[in-house]
Amino acid sequence: MLTGFGQVRRLGFSLKEVLGKLRQHGGGTGSVRPFQAVTTALAPTVGVGNIAGVATAIFMGGPGSVFWLWLSGLFGMATRYAEIVVALHYREPDDSGTMRGGAMYVLKKGLGLPWLGAVFALLTSVAAFGIGNMVQANSVADALRATFGIATNVTGIGLVVLTAIVVTGGLLMFAFSTLIGWRYYGETGIVYLLGTRAALPYRCFRLVFVYLGATGSLHLIWDIADTLNGLMAIPNLIGVLAFIPLLLRLQREFFSRS
Repeated sequence: MLTGFGQVRRLGFSLKEVLGKLRQHGGGTGSVRPFQAVTTALAPTVGVGNIAGVATAIFMGGPGSVFWLWLSGLFGMATRYAEIVVALHYREPDDSGTMRGGAMYVLKKGLGLPWLGAVFALLTSVAAFGIGNMVQANSVADALRATFGIATNVTGIGLVVLTAIVVTGGLLMFAFSTLIGWRYYGETGIVYLLGTRAALPYRCFRLVFVYLGATGSLHLIWDIADTLNGLMAIPNLIGVLAFIPLLLRLQREFFSRS
């Protein structure tokens, strides 16, 4: 409401800005093209949460759950918009020149709470092993086992190889599904804590959890993922709520120029 339902009123403008400039490099400061930013952002958004998650919700709650999914999605668009705008305002380059942003930088630079930023970064880097890694590998392995009878350990090895090819190529080698998008989130958290030297070891370490996710227990993996993801929301929401005045100012300034 504070943003004037910008996620609805400004949807046309947003689509035009994104879809109309996919191949441009962009005039602002950044490390990737608009198309790369879109694919990386969509990867963790349209993966397990919007496919397997929706199917699970309908199975457990019936057709009526679709309404609540729509409602939560409507408000989720607003919170997503708010956290991205504020995060962009406080982003900064790392030692290698790659632009990094997120709630950890907002909490450190905006609120003067580096310890809380470190907590969020730690939760993000660890949660990426679960909600952004093991869950996806488990879903793929389970689907291939049920449909084609492929053993989960075989799928696990295949996913490790494919993931290794992508992550060692960096962000410029376009991502597949949530598995890769969350790698970037987790990597940003570990870079915030330990610096750029920790990026490559972190990528390699995640490959172990791809295999463990493909061959592990579904219920245990989901429990771990949900717990870590829920803990991440607490410092993230603190940052969003504290910077509502900044969000409104940045929104007003941007659309007055547009």
